Amino acid sequence: VSQYSDVEIPWVYSGKFSRGAFVYVSAQNQGYTGSVVVEIYEDGDLFRRSESSGSFVIATASGSLRE
Repeated sequence: VSQYSDVEIPWVYSGKFSRGAFVYVSAQNQGYTGSVVVEIYEDGDLFRRSESSGSFVIATASGSLRE
């Protein structure tokens, strides 16, 4: 479990996870305008994606990786 704040965008986190692991990522727009996108890739393929637009919105993506 990790939390990062005030990161420069685009921001990328890369890690190794066990097969079948549950992964979760969320990001929040810290302004009155704009949008935020989160994406999870598994073996180079897009696994989950979420986008949200507006003031201080949050985008969340999660799921269990293939076993």
